[in-house]
Amino acid sequence: MNANEIINLKNACANISENIRTIFPALNLHFLITTPDKKQDAVSSVLGKLNGHPASNEAFQVLRAWASSNAEGTSFLGLSEGQENIAFSFKTRPRTLAFISVDVSLYKELYHAIQAIHFQMSIFLETYANHLKKPMNINGNVFFHRTTPLAACRLNLKSDIYSILQLLREGQYDAPIMLAQQRSLDTLTPQVNFAPEEYAFPIALDVIKYTIEKQISSTVTTRSPAPLLAQYQLAGQIADCFDNDNLQSWAQFSHSCQTMAWSGFTPSQILGAAINTSTNPFVKAIGHMLAELTNLSSTEESHLPAGYNPFLAEEINKIRHDRACEETFEMIMYHVMEAESHLPLLRVANNQNEALLKGKISGWCANALHAAAKAYMGAKDRGIPPLQAARLEFLSAHSQSNWALLMQVGQYIVDMRRQDTPAQINDLLKWVSQQPDSRHMSDSINITISDPHYTGSFDASSQVQQPMTNIPLKKVDQNKFLSDMEYAAKRPNREQPQAMNLKPAEAEGFSFESDD
Repeated sequence: MNANEIINLKNACANISENIRTIFPALNLHFLITTPDKKQDAVSSVLGKLNGHPASNEAFQVLRAWASSNAEGTSFLGLSEGQENIAFSFKTRPRTLAFISVDVSLYKELYHAIQAIHFQMSIFLETYANHLKKPMNINGNVFFHRTTPLAACRLNLKSDIYSILQLLREGQYDAPIMLAQQRSLDTLTPQVNFAPEEYAFPIALDVIKYTIEKQISSTVTTRSPAPLLAQYQLAGQIADCFDNDNLQSWAQFSHSCQTMAWSGFTPSQILGAAINTSTNPFVKAIGHMLAELTNLSSTEESHLPAGYNPFLAEEINKIRHDRACEETFEMIMYHVMEAESHLPLLRVANNQNEALLKGKISGWCANALHAAAKAYMGAKDRGIPPLQAARLEFLSAHSQSNWALLMQVGQYIVDMRRQDTPAQINDLLKWVSQQPDSRHMSDSINITISDPHYTGSFDASSQVQQPMTNIPLKKVDQNKFLSDMEYAAKRPNREQPQAMNLKPAEAEGFSFESDD
């Protein structure tokens, strides 16, 4: 924001503070409008206005903690309350201070800063309303306390609605659709240190439009301070139109979207998965709504990339996973036969273990590939058919795989990346080793780390916010895996790979991408 916009922002905050003082004479609301490198200056400026206030010492504690922290963004810092002696009486009355910090470095436009302030104003009003129900009779500080994710989702919905009502009051008539679009895009793209699951504003858009158009046009447009509380109460009433099941459905939908986004799926592919593969009508409805809000077309089911799809039933994901493992092995065996080497098995296994760091779990069979490579080498040394030995060992090792563990691994990887602390392969090994029934996976990761051909080239942190193309694991690039084996040629009397006995009934109706 430029200098004029910052001046306008300060004026807007001053008006809000004046309105609060008019409604609550014993309450003073202060805004700390600054940048992260000038926190101390902002604190000094505010403290200079608090001399003689009965809660000045408590306020100093709050502001000092904020100034010394690395916290950024616009946020409600808390309430500081002191007891003022009433003249000619032994009684006291409470006097309260409230603080909201505004980080102007985060906003390119004044509009977004104002919207963030209104959002925090709702949190402040919520905290103050709860405080008035249980007032203190001594000096102290009151902070906003987060409870459950569901409660956070409801409060954030109420705060989003309140901010929109205030923006409409200021003449920003496109505010509802703009916020709905932003929350939708946040849900469909990878987010760091932000939980779209807790911001369900898009599902409330139609109710807000109806309420504004049919019920409260006069309340929205008036500029007296009284509607500030009326709009806060109205925001709560609108938020209460959505029960816990509605909010839980949104949270599950958004969580699935984030899982897919961090695994490399595009927004259109995520919408396609939600609309075309989910059996939940509410999820489908949300998918259609977000597609309309974002003006994105959903990818048809037949064109969705292979990979874990949280919108599908888990038994279907398991069938697709097993099918991908079988097809991966069949593809590699042709390369093994052509190269007369176990190296293709090792290379694909290593790549699969690296792919775990991207959240790619469907089709993972690195433990079975490593076991097959070991069996191939042993059989070749003993002069027995190595391909058959590798096949039998693969089937045996794959039967020990744990789909539930793979899903936990995928969630762990996504959670770490969403916290901006992406796991490296050694972190993954440590975490996996602590899980029950994980010996097969930890052994495989250990082999990858110890393999002299393993380079560990994937750096999760370098791609933490970039969606990645989701390539089915069954695809094997011959140039990539066999570049050092191009001299190998087909020879007569070579042992031919035997086709695996796939059960077509298990995978009926499912299709997988091919290189064609």
